[in-house]
Amino acid sequence: MFVAQPIVEPKINEVLISMENIEQALLHFAIPGMYGSVRIKLKLLPTASHEVMLSVEHRTVTNLQVAKSEQHVIASNERYNRVRQCLAEKANEFRVICPIREVIGNFQDGKMSSVEIVRGDERLA
Repeated sequence: MFVAQPIVEPKINEVLISMENIEQALLHFAIPGMYGSVRIKLKLLPTASHEVMLSVEHRTVTNLQVAKSEQHVIASNERYNRVRQCLAEKANEFRVICPIREVIGNFQDGKMSSVEIVRGDERLA
């Protein structure tokens, strides 16, 4: 019997983590006689920040009282430095974040009894 699954729209700027590698790591312990836990640590690599796509849009408003020159205008260092300063003040907010730090699979005789998710703000016992 086919049961329709609801379509879940992803949140803005959210990407699902592939479960394939996590599943493969846990499947190695799904064998008879295996008791204990498997701890899988997740860590974002610095290259993740290079996978962010920028879409640039701009609106301009022209002050009619300022005479337009026919020549190409070059912005001053003061203006460039102000852009850099404003961005530097907010640089700490530009982050790619994975809230999950670890996945722990618990096994009894090769059967997974539970899975625990450890978030980045939680302390391990």
